Amino acid sequence: MSEILKEISEEKLNFIENIEESFTVEIPSKKNFGELQIAGYLNYEYLTLDKTEFGYGELTIGGNTDLFVIDNNVEITRTSPSIGADITYSSNLLSLRTGANISIGANLDVKQDTNFQYQQPAQTNSRATGEQETSYSIYADSLFNLTPTFSIGVNAEYGVLPLDYTVSVLNSDLVSFSAQDVSQEDSTLRYSLLFILRQSTVGMNPSIGITHQEVTSDSGSFSETTKSDYITLGFDQRF
Repeated sequence: MSEILKEISEEKLNFIENIEESFTVEIPSKKNFGELQIAGYLNYEYLTLDKTEFGYGELTIGGNTDLFVIDNNVEITRTSPSIGADITYSSNLLSLRTGANISIGANLDVKQDTNFQYQQPAQTNSRATGEQETSYSIYADSLFNLTPTFSIGVNAEYGVLPLDYTVSVLNSDLVSFSAQDVSQEDSTLRYSLLFILRQSTVGMNPSIGITHQEVTSDSGSFSETTKSDYITLGFDQRF
């Protein structure tokens, strides 16, 4: 937002950021060497990042104090081709996999809907598209077969996602907007613990687990980290 809005108390603003991967199309190529397997992949990813900012409070300008309300919604859609490779070791007691993905030539589409109400209403709707810089992720998966019917999985992943786009920012007159280029880098750290019943259903095993995730957004001098823990329940076919 504009410099004048730095007077707004941060306690009255709530930031919510959600990252949702809608789908991934993957074409694999695998080669086995005994207990080792080397694989390469061609991927096409579609994901969305939805960021919502809502707040209210009092703002004093020129000796006049009045209530303000802000509602800012930014929807970022990213489509990206990528290549990846991993190496897997498997035995009766233990399975390990480590690999990486890299994306070049991703496209970003940004839609913004902002409403600001002070003494007069101000509103903007904008959209911008553009090609992005290289992103990457590295990961490690493990599976420990404790009994013939029970396994534990430990997984970790780290990814970096650069985002360059244009948004509308509120001017100091509080009634008009101007375009501003944003260079942002999102890094995601995620690790999980899974409990797996080796009762195969169409090649998949029932599982329950807990995941910890940290998403850090860096944009210039501003940095924001969102942490979350959640329980997963479903079917696993990791190895």
